[in-house]
Amino acid sequence: KQWYQRRVAITAGDEIFMDEKFSSDERNVMFEKLYTNTLFYLAQVYGVKGDNKQAAAHCHITLQRQLEADDFDPLDWSLNCATLSQYYVTMNNYQSARHTLACASSVMSNVQESAENAIYSDESYDNEKIVKARADVERCWIKFCVNLLKDSVKDLEESDLMEKVSKITEMKNTFEDEEDKEEKEEEKEEEKEEEKIVKAR
Repeated sequence: KQWYQRRVAITAGDEIFMDEKFSSDERNVMFEKLYTNTLFYLAQVYGVKGDNKQAAAHCHITLQRQLEADDFDPLDWSLNCATLSQYYVTMNNYQSARHTLACASSVMSNVQESAENAIYSDESYDNEKIVKARADVERCWIKFCVNLLKDSVKDLEESDLMEKVSKITEMKNTFEDEEDKEEKEEEKEEEKEEEKIVKAR
């Protein structure tokens, strides 16, 4: 099956450049779609190899290109976008995680609104699948919030610890300064006593 899919992709590429029935604009559209699919397959390859950074990067570009071309399945796109956010969470990149989750929720809300208005008559957009997909996206939001709170608490604890260490160090330095000051004063007193003894002689 994998070999067949690769062969179909190669054949599609041949058709784009060799078949004269396609106009220049049609070739551009088909080529861009083929390139997007290639990025998607590369994301899968990097994922299998364990290179999560490259997998996430290619997945991000794929989702972006699909959105710009308006060529995607809304439910799948939303779930893939929400899933991508979980990688960003593990990397403590909460800004990117929130962005991808917001995109997923936005597209998901459009799907639900369209379903309610009976725009989609396809079985793939039945209410049960929409509800399940929405629940999966919201579950990703919950994981995002939980991890954000945990990391925030950890940062606060570390900040509080550093503040305590700083205060202890400051107190220690102040104490040492006072000891040095007392020693110098004692030395001065001893010098004065010695001068008095010398004068008395």
